[in-house]
Amino acid sequence: MPHEPDIVAESRPVSGWLFVGPERRMYHEPHDLIVANGVYRVDRPCFCWWGLEPSETPIDAVMNARGSVCCRVSAWGEVVRGVGRFVASSVRVEWVEDAGDALRSFAVEQGAPAWRPGDPHHLAAVAIRVATIPGDMPATKAARDRAERAVKDGLNERLAARLMGLAPGR
Repeated sequence: MPHEPDIVAESRPVSGWLFVGPERRMYHEPHDLIVANGVYRVDRPCFCWWGLEPSETPIDAVMNARGSVCCRVSAWGEVVRGVGRFVASSVRVEWVEDAGDALRSFAVEQGAPAWRPGDPHHLAAVAIRVATIPGDMPATKAARDRAERAVKDGLNERLAARLMGLAPGR
């Protein structure tokens, strides 16, 4: 059964991560340039229509990446949540920075066998591989899921700290 997105009105901004290509443009028409401090609005947010689909965690954002340029965003208004990403009626891009070096070094630290420059999906593959618990696996699926979630949470925290270091003024 397909997942029905959750649609909520957010009173407080939702923070998110978004990776775009070097051209720094939205993926879909009208291909607007994404700039720091830019506010983007749409009457009715929906997936695969607008091109601003951030994720709440950096690992999920990398898995949906179109490039290695990192955007830190705040979203509010009508928010539609999907699996690993969301869209909103109002999105403010806090900052935009090239994260290629940060992603490469993070992937190497996680044991990436070979980094493919320009391929942010490689980091996603590394994150998924690292998120599997080596050695003795917990006996139940619920315990395995909790253990894998703990590893992924740790990866998200470390990657978020690395990316926040790119923010202007840091």
